[in-house]
Amino acid sequence: AGGQCIGFLSLMLRAVVDLDASDLRRLMTLSAQAAAVVQNLRLLERTRQQLADMATLQETTSALAASLTFDEAVAVLLPRVANAMQANQVSMFLVDEGQMTRIGTYSMDSSDSALVGRSYPLADFPLTQKAIETRQPVVVTGDDARLQEHARQSFKAAGITANATIPLVGREGVMGTLTASLKAPRPAFDDHEIRLLQTLADQTTLTFENIRLLEQTRDRARQQEALNEMTAVISAAEDLDDLTACLPVIVEPLRQLAPVDVVTLTTYIPGEAECTLFSVLADGEGQHVAQPGIRVALEGTSPGWVILHREPLLDTDMRQPSHTFPGDERLLAEGFLSRMIMPLQLGEQVVGTLNMRSSQADAFTPEHQILLRQVTHQLAQALERYRLLEAAQAAAAEAAATHRSYLRREWQDYLQKEKALSQAAFVYDQQAVSTAVDFQRPEIERTLERGNLVALEGDEGRSGLA
Repeated sequence: AGGQCIGFLSLMLRAVVDLDASDLRRLMTLSAQAAAVVQNLRLLERTRQQLADMATLQETTSALAASLTFDEAVAVLLPRVANAMQANQVSMFLVDEGQMTRIGTYSMDSSDSALVGRSYPLADFPLTQKAIETRQPVVVTGDDARLQEHARQSFKAAGITANATIPLVGREGVMGTLTASLKAPRPAFDDHEIRLLQTLADQTTLTFENIRLLEQTRDRARQQEALNEMTAVISAAEDLDDLTACLPVIVEPLRQLAPVDVVTLTTYIPGEAECTLFSVLADGEGQHVAQPGIRVALEGTSPGWVILHREPLLDTDMRQPSHTFPGDERLLAEGFLSRMIMPLQLGEQVVGTLNMRSSQADAFTPEHQILLRQVTHQLAQALERYRLLEAAQAAAAEAAATHRSYLRREWQDYLQKEKALSQAAFVYDQQAVSTAVDFQRPEIERTLERGNLVALEGDEGRSGLA
């Protein structure tokens, strides 16, 4: 067919017969017709297979596109791959830091019990490692010489005759593998099945990347919402008392950013040897309550170290801390395993710290430091605003006291002069002459006492102000 030999037409006779040229022509005609039929059947089978593949890909792509989580995508993909490949078992692994973790499995045989969530060292599976390094499929059979002995025994115990591993290659590298296995009587995968498996793996990779982007967007939205909630609370506080009273409100949104168990706030006036620590503790009903501030020394304390060095302190595991302080043993005894202390800094000046502790190891990361800079900057601005407000109020009170003192001295001088004048003065009248009296002295004295204006009502309609 088409100039290529695709088979043979054999004619067997029980008796010896001489075939002439016409017989041979008829046989050649039959052979050509048979070749055409076989070719058409192959084309028909290939077309059916392509249509089935397209249907599988379309159905799988639509189902994957509707998936919003990794678990949903895995649950959608694995049974469809098994049906399309007629594979006995299909598994998916995620790869990270020399480990591969099984995140899903689907088996035609209910007796198979692969453990989802179990991790394996990549070094124990060199063929999988090769697929990841070369980013190319690796297909083996049960008797392949490249198999490790433990893998060969595992194949034999499970009755696996062939295994195909397809790397999931994304924009940032290989994120995992898609693995399909066959059992007897099927001995191996053909090229068509490997191409189909590769196409499904590529679609899976695209779906995983989209889901990861969606989750990152959701995480950023949740983080920004938590940050906005905290900054709104901080901005609404009018003074330090308001801020410390609002600390319990800040704890909950802060927990959306990191697994925080205890939050404390330290305020500091530059130049002093001590700082003030405000803590938030849980009451018996699980509610958080702000505690009164206590004075602590800078030297020998973790908040003091951050204030003096003007840099964050991050201990992912307090059993092996980067710096040790006298109170660390007590914190460990209370069950705290990690801590992060952020400076509240304005320029080169530190006005306090935000202190967080967690009962989980590795609860805080450098990414948390970057994320919380918005909160620490807002806190630093609030503390500086309170300090400036207190300074302005103190200056205004001092100015008012100075003004009152000035007025008191001026009135006292005036009264003394009036008294001296009254002792030497007299008033002429038609009937008599009398010495002048201090008509306004009581009102003036009340003015000095009260610090405000007093109306004076005199004789013959006269009035005045003191």
